[in-house]
Amino acid sequence: MVLTGQRIFFLVSTLLVGWGVYVLLLKEIDDGGRQPWAFLLIWVLASYILLPGLNRVLTRIYVPNHLFGRTRTVDGLLGDPVNLAVIGSAESLRDTMLTAGWTAADPVTFRSSWHIVEASLLRRSCPSAPVSPLFVFGQRQLLAFEQELSGNPVQRHHVRFWCCPPG
Repeated sequence: MVLTGQRIFFLVSTLLVGWGVYVLLLKEIDDGGRQPWAFLLIWVLASYILLPGLNRVLTRIYVPNHLFGRTRTVDGLLGDPVNLAVIGSAESLRDTMLTAGWTAADPVTFRSSWHIVEASLLRRSCPSAPVSPLFVFGQRQLLAFEQELSGNPVQRHHVRFWCCPPG
């Protein structure tokens, strides 16, 4: 029941924002004068409400949950592709990655998030910076590792691992 209500809310809000963007755009075209605030409002509505809402609806239709070729974000949007499978225990995988020179990513907390923001702004190294959570099979990654490039936390390689459910 709650899921149906949530889907209806997303559909209605997406349609209302789409209509609002359309009306604002027509008003701006017909006005003849430049109103930067209207363009800013149109951009915010389209970028943060309309397009993500439309993306959620379309990915639910065209990429069902049982297809796991792509991860999903907390908001249900498509994330990184899944392109590697490993058979083994989490402990042996962790040992192998650390031996290969990868660093375990810190969990996302207020403190670790502040640390990566500070390191990015001050151009300092942050080898164990947190990575955003992504989901496969409805579960968050079990392990995440990364390698910084040139001591810059903004430029880094990262990899995530999940446990596959039985079957």
